[in-house]
Amino acid sequence: MPNANLVPLENVRRWPRGIDSNSSLQSSSNISSTTEEQNVLNKEINFQFTSGACTKCGNFGHLTWQCHTFTQKKKTKNVYISSNSSKEEINSLLKTNENVHTNWSISDSCISLESQKESFNERIQKLEIEKDKMNKAFEQLLEKFNEQNSLQHPSSTFSPKEFVTFDDLENHPFIQQMKERIKLLDQKTSDQQLILEQNLNFQKMSLSSNNENKLNNCGIKQQKEENKNNFVLNDQKIKEELETLKVENKKLKRKEEINNNELTKIREEYQKLTNELVASKNLVSLLELERTQIKQQFEKDIEKIQNDANHYKSENERITDLYNKQQIKNKSMGINISNLNRINRKLKEELNISNNKINQLQKQINKNSKNVNEQTDEKFKDFGGQVDIKLETNSELLKEQNDNKMRFVKIKNRINRIDCEYTCCENKCINSNISNGFCNSKNGYVCVFDVNNCCTKIKYYLTNNKRKENKWIRLFAQNSFSKGCCYGKGYSLYYFELTMIKEETNFCYAGIGLYNTTANISTVKNIPNTNTNIFLCNDATINWQDFQKFSWEDGDVFGYGIVYPARSNHVTEPYVFFTKNGSKIGKEILLDKKDDVLCPFIGLLSCSAEINFGNDLNLKPFRYNLANNT
Repeated sequence: MPNANLVPLENVRRWPRGIDSNSSLQSSSNISSTTEEQNVLNKEINFQFTSGACTKCGNFGHLTWQCHTFTQKKKTKNVYISSNSSKEEINSLLKTNENVHTNWSISDSCISLESQKESFNERIQKLEIEKDKMNKAFEQLLEKFNEQNSLQHPSSTFSPKEFVTFDDLENHPFIQQMKERIKLLDQKTSDQQLILEQNLNFQKMSLSSNNENKLNNCGIKQQKEENKNNFVLNDQKIKEELETLKVENKKLKRKEEINNNELTKIREEYQKLTNELVASKNLVSLLELERTQIKQQFEKDIEKIQNDANHYKSENERITDLYNKQQIKNKSMGINISNLNRINRKLKEELNISNNKINQLQKQINKNSKNVNEQTDEKFKDFGGQVDIKLETNSELLKEQNDNKMRFVKIKNRINRIDCEYTCCENKCINSNISNGFCNSKNGYVCVFDVNNCCTKIKYYLTNNKRKENKWIRLFAQNSFSKGCCYGKGYSLYYFELTMIKEETNFCYAGIGLYNTTANISTVKNIPNTNTNIFLCNDATINWQDFQKFSWEDGDVFGYGIVYPARSNHVTEPYVFFTKNGSKIGKEILLDKKDDVLCPFIGLLSCSAEINFGNDLNLKPFRYNLANNT
């Protein structure tokens, strides 16, 4: 496509290279030639290729040669394109396009918008390149003029009018014409861009209308074929979807069956839960009835306790009165005792006198026996009498030995009480149920069990809570050891043994002992420790003051015995002894004569024990041989 907006550069005549001072005619001829060239340029500028958008296809490729009319103002010498001429050109282009397309078929393809944009952009780039070339040519001309003026030396005969300066060249009509042409090219490029935008918009409109015509006229067959193809494809898709739906329907049926089975299970479970709920409600109603009954019984028990308390108060007052009367009697008895002591002293003096007489008599008997030995005849005569005397003396000695013999006092006994002070906690949880109780405060506690009706086992349950503790717990026997239960003649022995059982802890100890009381154990709160107690502990850091302390291992057997004299013997004092694994240990402890009633007790901390009171020595004998104690 020829470039319609630019005049080829070959049509512009170059400025002559050399301008001498002697060649004035040459310069004038050149100037005159430039005027002719200017006229030629003006004619060439008025003609250009113009392109209009195709009325049917919107194509910018159908070009028409149009003549543009220009209006030139003389004062400013600027060239403008008239708006009337541009409108007429567009209308003429539309008419020519309609004539061209009358013989065309609808199937002819049009150039796409993108290719047309590229062609117009290429044309604009070419215009800019031509503009740059013109500017470079103009600069080269100016440089050549400067070089020629610098090389030439003016002569003496040269006149200043004949010499052409740089200002004259700038004001030369050809230079002015070139500048105007450059301005004209700039204006044309801007106009071309505007026309391009208008044509592009018009082309879009025409393309949309053309596509609609094609669809209406030529696309019916294609649409039918496409509809058939689409129908076949849709039919296949529908069949595939039906198969998938069948498969999904089967899956849903399986899920439905599974859900139905689960529903039946849930209903059965629900029925079970409802039955359990009904049973629990019945149980709650029964518990409420029991609660009301227990409450009523509790109120009755409280009334009974209050009545008993009042009765005990009256009894206590009566006992205090009796105690006061007894004290008065004791004072009177004290006077009698002093008199009896005086009588006793007199009797002792008389006994001493009688003993002296007996000694004298024995001396005389010895002398007489010597005389009897000398006289043999008299021995044989008196033999029968002497045998009788010896038999009498032997019987008296046997009686004395029987009176001095020690016998074991068998009393059935067991552990049945816990101290009110030394227990699991302040609530005394295990005191009311010694066999099956437990500590509600989660401290350590004990339970008592009878083993074959021959011994008692005390099990210590350690606490599992680190914030709680294992308490020292003290337990009492059911029956006490008293002098009133002893034999009338000879010594009486009370004895029991304790087998130690270690639990899972290092810090543990036990204690066994007796305490003197004539009151009920349940009324005794603070039992003072006496030196009759012993402590079984492996920790040397613990100080038990005056009490004896013995180390032990798991399975060691400790014995505790108390010996009472005969009831008629008011002189000899009772005493306590200890054994370990069948042999005596420690020191014997003398008791006060007033210790008539002594109750055995055992204390445990983090260890268990088994106590043998000798209920059945055939089934569970003592480790210590009682015959060794004489």
